[in-house]
Amino acid sequence: MDDKIRFCTAPDGVRIAYASVGSGPPLVKAAHWLTHVQYDLESPVWRPWVREFSRQYTYIRYDERGFGLSDRDVENFSFQSWVQDLETVVDALGIETFDLLGNSQGGPVSIAYAVRHPERVSHLILGGAFASGWDHWNLEPGQLELIRAMVTIMKNGWGRDDPFARRVFTDAFLPESTPEQQRWFDDLQRVSCTPETALRLMKEVGNLNIEDLLPKLTVPTLVLHSKGDLVIPFERGRDMAGRIPNSRFVPMEGRNHILLPGEPAWQRFLSETRSFTGIREPPDYSAETSETGEAGGIDRRLAAIMYTDIVGYTALTGQDESLALHLLEEHRKLLRPLFTSHNGREVKTVGDMFLVEFPSGLEAVRCAIRIQAMLSKRNESLPRDRRVSVRVGVHVGDVEHRQGDLYGDAVNVASRIEPLADPNGILITKPVYEQVRSRPDIKTESIGSRELKNVKEPIELFRVLP
Repeated sequence: MDDKIRFCTAPDGVRIAYASVGSGPPLVKAAHWLTHVQYDLESPVWRPWVREFSRQYTYIRYDERGFGLSDRDVENFSFQSWVQDLETVVDALGIETFDLLGNSQGGPVSIAYAVRHPERVSHLILGGAFASGWDHWNLEPGQLELIRAMVTIMKNGWGRDDPFARRVFTDAFLPESTPEQQRWFDDLQRVSCTPETALRLMKEVGNLNIEDLLPKLTVPTLVLHSKGDLVIPFERGRDMAGRIPNSRFVPMEGRNHILLPGEPAWQRFLSETRSFTGIREPPDYSAETSETGEAGGIDRRLAAIMYTDIVGYTALTGQDESLALHLLEEHRKLLRPLFTSHNGREVKTVGDMFLVEFPSGLEAVRCAIRIQAMLSKRNESLPRDRRVSVRVGVHVGDVEHRQGDLYGDAVNVASRIEPLADPNGILITKPVYEQVRSRPDIKTESIGSRELKNVKEPIELFRVLP
């Protein structure tokens, strides 16, 4: 996909990053919490949205002020500024009429825009949206305390290197997600904005109330909401739809606030949106599975999976974002040639993490050893704040290739063992150990078995010695 990232400037001087991909009628997705247009195509959460909607639309999305590639340090962070940013993006694109998609916080922004500019919005689609924040929900005391606790966790925990505090939000937004999707969403929380900006957004969202605009909507409106949504209760979407003249309401089965491929609500959301906007359903290739990797099929095979990430990158981002981004780019330039030289295929990079596939455990381990040796030599002459240290985890198992991505237990296990490695260390599983144990140039030691999340049996792990 040829994703074009550009910038435009809001009336108050704030630069907004936006991206467009695909061809067809324009579909604009209003910005919401936790966006970063640079990483959308690498994300197992947002890549399916880009892929599906760019098949039949010109799919346009943008980072709201304070987030992603848009200006981070902004004074005006009001609801009205969010609506103005949407106006700025569509004016910069020069599109006269378009379909408007408002998910979650993007819902009230889209409603306000459509009331202000009804002649420009052909269809309004609202997913998991709301018309007023929790300050207006008449919550029970226990529910209010829970929200306050989440604000406290955000304030004191988002800047930590470990994802514990951020995982609270991941479990709420994506309760039915895979470990890979959870990890990516954990990472997105820290790369998309600072904890201070997240707090400002939480307060503004809790405060907003556009219920008086609902009866004024005159554009065709479709409202979709998952029955088990843990972030925005189902009743909020249902009640909102009931106050929008002539709107259509679609209840969906599921608990995720952000819809994911594989859940029934995802296909329902796509089908209803296409039908509502007059787009014909594309051909369905999902049933055309094979063992050979032919178009539309699933390619299953044994492979070695490597995960890497930078030690302490989250903390560094909070201390010096420009330095962190510089070191991240240097890290990528250093590692990529080593992957290629050992027959590795880079599947994706998410933030400071690499997922790489190798034809054998031996190739993966030799590559990992070279990575650590190269970084050790690089770091010798540098001050501590400019050193790059990584952890590496390697596992061998069955994987499934689907449209360029990898799935399966092997991916899950590799993602689970990498965080257990020492800084500058390499951790491997028993199947990898069996492939390298007889090699005189590779020394290992067992560190015992570990129980890993979403893995049925304990996994024996081995440390590769320097």
